[in-house]
Amino acid sequence: MLSHFHYTIMGGLNLCVHGRTLLLAAQDDWRVMNKRLGLWHFWTMFVFFNLTFFPMFIIGLLGQPRRVFTYAKNLQTLNDFSSISAFLLGASFLIFFANPHVVPVHQSEEVTGNPWESLGLEWQTATPIPPHNFDRIRSL
Repeated sequence: MLSHFHYTIMGGLNLCVHGRTLLLAAQDDWRVMNKRLGLWHFWTMFVFFNLTFFPMFIIGLLGQPRRVFTYAKNLQTLNDFSSISAFLLGASFLIFFANPHVVPVHQSEEVTGNPWESLGLEWQTATPIPPHNFDRIRSL
């Protein structure tokens, strides 16, 4: 129970929100974010996310309750490792927040059409998105 909530909320929600932001930023402000920084952010977040929350499964199996003031001596090392990984996970968010600001707006690559060559419906409309979205209703 100790890590299940964190895995579902952090992994299921934040990774999806960050992925959506990088993917659709081109439609939102009509420029593509830096792909290299996007990859750095993904991999650092993915690695430190797992290094932060996976030890909690082990800690829970070894008997630590959810809310404690002090850790048991035998679990201190795993808790310290998880805490250090959490700080590094937080640092990976700095890459995410810096990404839109790395390339100045006047030097950024302007988006025309479908920069990702995606077959998704959201990329089948014009960029920038017109007020009426589609000229005719698309069939899926």
